Order: sequence, then C-alpha cells, then structure tokens
Amino acid sequence: ALLLAPGVAGDEIAFVDVTPGDDISIRSLDTTIAPLAGIENLFASDPMAAHDWANPQAIVAALDAHAAAAAERGSAASSRLEQLRGELAPLYAVLPKNEHGRLDNGTARYALHRHFVKTLGWSVKGLEPAGASWVRSMQVTADVKQVTKYIAPAFLQDMAIARMGDGKGLDLHWLTLMAATIRHLAHGEIMEYLYSVVRAMEHPVSGKWSAEQVDEIVSGFLLVYAFGADLQASRRTDLLRERRYLETHHQGWNDLRAYTNSLLAATTPAPDDFHSTLRFVEDWTGMYGAWQDRDCKLAASELAAMPGQAWGRVPMASVKPLEKPGRRALFAESEEEMESFGFLERSAEGNAKLVIPNYILSLGMCLTTAGVHTVCCRNPCDAFLERAEAAAGAPEATPETIMNALGAGAGNAEELSVLAAQGGRGVVALHGRGFAEWLHRAYPLECPVPSERNHTSPRTPEEWMTDPGGEVSDTQELIDEVANVLARYTTLGSGGGHAPAGEADGPEEDAGDMVHTTVAAKPAAPVRRSPVLGAVQLFSMVALALAAGRSMLLPAIARARARASNGEKPPRAPGATAWRTHPDACFL
Repeated sequence: ALLLAPGVAGDEIAFVDVTPGDDISIRSLDTTIAPLAGIENLFASDPMAAHDWANPQAIVAALDAHAAAAAERGSAASSRLEQLRGELAPLYAVLPKNEHGRLDNGTARYALHRHFVKTLGWSVKGLEPAGASWVRSMQVTADVKQVTKYIAPAFLQDMAIARMGDGKGLDLHWLTLMAATIRHLAHGEIMEYLYSVVRAMEHPVSGKWSAEQVDEIVSGFLLVYAFGADLQASRRTDLLRERRYLETHHQGWNDLRAYTNSLLAATTPAPDDFHSTLRFVEDWTGMYGAWQDRDCKLAASELAAMPGQAWGRVPMASVKPLEKPGRRALFAESEEEMESFGFLERSAEGNAKLVIPNYILSLGMCLTTAGVHTVCCRNPCDAFLERAEAAAGAPEATPETIMNALGAGAGNAEELSVLAAQGGRGVVALHGRGFAEWLHRAYPLECPVPSERNHTSPRTPEEWMTDPGGEVSDTQELIDEVANVLARYTTLGSGGGHAPAGEADGPEEDAGDMVHTTVAAKPAAPVRRSPVLGAVQLFSMVALALAAGRSMLLPAIARARARASNGEKPPRAPGATAWRTHPDACFL
C-alpha cells in the first residue's frame, strides 16, 4: 500500500505492508521535491533534487531498441554496438565468472563502472552496491513513472537478466547492451537539458545563433548540469540572476566558465546552432571530470606533504582543513565522520591516522551532476591492476606474471608468493581482498586499503563486487552523501543554509505545491491474502491514511481542485512529467 503513515515524516510517502500475521511494517524511500527558482536552488539540501529521476519505461524502451539494433547486422547502430563490445571485451575476459561462465550482478556493475570511468571519466550513479540494496525488498512495478537515478542501473540490470531468460548471469552481449543503454539515456538527457535551456533563455531552437547567444546558452547549461538549476521553476530572469550571483560569490563558477570558454575557443568550427552546441556540451560532459580532478590532485599532494606522512598515512594531528579560493573545502570532515566513512585508522593506543588514497577515493571528493553520473577522483591503482590483468588475460595470475607486469620495485615478491600459496593453486585472485592489500603496501599513496564500509563508497574491486545486502537505507544513504557534498559546494563562500536576503527571486515555497516522487510502488514479494485479511488490510490502510495524512493532504488537494475549477493547469514540478504534476499524485 502506498500512503502516509504514522512514524513517517508528514511530507513523505511510506510503503505500508501487512504480513500474513496482520503485522504492519512501514518503509520509506521517497523524496519531496519543492520547486526552487534561480538562486534559491543553490541553497537547497539537495541542489540536484529536480534532476535525479529517470523514467523506467524509457530505460526499458532504450534497452529493447539496442537489442533490436544488435540483430540488424550491417546497420550503423549495429556497428556502434560492435565497437562498444570491442571496448568491453578485454575487461570482460579478465573478470571473475560464475559457474556458468558469466558475470554475477556485482561483477557486471563493476565492469560498467570501470568502463565509464576509463572512457568518459564518469562514475555512473547507482552502480555502487548500495544502488542495488533496494532490490530484495522492493520492485519497480508498471505503475511507477519515475525512479531515482541511483536505483536505475540495478533496474536496468534486472531487465537485461529477464530478457536473457535463464538467470545465469550477464554475458558480454548483454553487458554491451547495458552500457549502450546508459550512454543512450545520457545523450537524450543532455539533449533535453540543452533544449530546455534554449527555451528558458527565450532563444529560437532552429536557425543560427550569435556568439553571445551561444555563450548565454552554454552558461545556462552549466548552471543546470553542474549546479542543479531548476528549469521547471526558473525563467530567463531567474537564470541570469543566478549566473550574476555566482559570478560575484563563487570563484569556482568563474573558473569553470574560464575552462569552458577555453574549450569553446578551441572548437572549430565554432558552435552556432542547436546541433553544433549539442556536440560541444556532450564533449564537455566528458571533460568535466578532468576539470574537477584538480581538487583530487591538490588533496593528494597536500596530504602527502603533511608532517608525519608515512606509508600513505597522515597523523590526524597534522590534518587541518584546507580552503582555497574557488575550491571546495578539503579535510573539513570531523574525526568521527572520517572514521565512519572508512578512511581513518586507529592504532592500539588510539592514535588516529588518515589513509590518503581512501580519502581521495571517497564520496566526499565527488561532485554530482544533473546527468547520469558524478565526477569523482580517478583511482590511480586501476593502472596497476590493468597491467596485471593484461599480462594474465584472466582473473588470476602467478606471482611471476604480476611482478613482470608491474616491473622492478613493485612490491614484496615474497608476500605475493605467500598470497598465491593460500589458495593452493599458486595463483593470485587479481580482484580479491588479498591482492588489494598487497597493492596498497606496494603503492601506499595510490592504492586504497580495503574497508568494511563498501556499500556506498567502494574503492577496491572486491568492494565493488560485494553482495549489496537488502537494506533500502543503504540506497538512501548513498543519495544523501552525494547530495550533501554538492550542497556544500554550491554555497561556497556564503556559509550555506539560506539564500542571502534580497538575492532569492523565486516565489515563497508553498508546501501544498510540493511533489512527491515514488521510487518503487510495491513490496518485492507480495503475499497471498485471504478475503478476511484483505479487509483488515484495507481498513488499516484507510485508518493510517486518515490518521496521518488528512490534515496535510486536504489543503493541497483543495488548492488543486480550485485550480481545476478555474481552468488552471496544475503547477509543473521539477523534472516532472504530466502524470505527477498534481498533489493527488500522492495516491498511486
């Protein structure tokens, strides 16, 4: 059942399940979206809230379209798929397989992660184990119109496995189709954002554009893609005021614009219409990660130079917050946060040390985008792993093969031999915990230490491929961590919290116009119920809804009905499609 229930905040939707024993359990994984115009959105707790949604029907349609294209030998689409398959094949060959010679779910997600990081610098949202944590207890049913992007990859994977039909894991063909679908969705989304910016800026979509128009449109695209500007709530004046505000309050924006202008100046011929500008911004999304990598390099160099640094660890007494103009604050987390996030170690005496590569590869060093991905620090340890994989051509390798691939001084060969002997076959699992630990000892500044905290911020191959568990809260934790980092960045230089007085230009927020978007509408395993139990469930649902939701929902519904009686259209919500622009959409 989908309704408001006790124990859940009044502005959320809950999933209420009635078990065969008449016990009621309440689960929630929903987001309340309030339209925020212009500058106000920079100060939201999640500046990307309006953009982090995907249409499950579109995901399925894209997957099926690519499957059909693959069957059309000789077509342009089929040729592109063959090229993509060729890019994935070397990685597929060296990853661990199940008893059927295919990739398990976690290994497939890791393969996609490695592919997109290497080719585009993208950390695709939801490929982490936490992105699949919801699967055991919930499912996306036909009545769900929008899902958070952080569960979209797991949903896509389920659809691919269902189409394979035998439940034996993913082969290279369907892994290729998954990668193609993600790219397809990203392309469509970029096109939609650009079109919406052009319309919001009141420029013609067809015809030629002046250099000034291109500059204004590209700036608007950056406001959306990097800072989360809400195009459903913002007009041209809102976007221009937001840009002016960032120009005077956020040096990071000015640095990003200078970087983008340099790319524009180097583009020949210069973009002068929709299609050429679309090509430019698509290329830009693949280069945004390189621009963000400056913070990664700064953090790594600063930590490596701190007093007491040894073997990739820095005493916490030496770690001080670092703030530089235009950059996000580094090392600003509390000691408790660092420990919970998995990049702090304590000695037997209680002395704390920060593990440098674990910090660099944490979610705290990522910035999300309005697209399907975040931009995170690249893992320099992948280069060593790739060399070992290429030399072995398999998921396992002998110590001699590894040492020859990595070269002299790579690490302790004797330790590697001991690791190989533990399995009884004289080979080392290249994606296992033992080899990750050996790599860290060999390259302490580049390779992370395996951590128990691996669902939301995996760093080693084994952590990426781990069983996600069944806690929906893991998925929500992932979403919250990514949102918090961006929220700190968008308010750079202002202290965060609220838009400065006089700067926010949007209408005052009306709780009745908030839109609730449902992540998944049904329990994953509905139970069979007798007619009596069904009556009990119905009574419970109605009672819970009346007890908790009446006072909040009735004003919203009354406003909506008043608009309808006056011939007004329901308000458009951030990222909304027609089905969920009405407060009555709370009831699905």
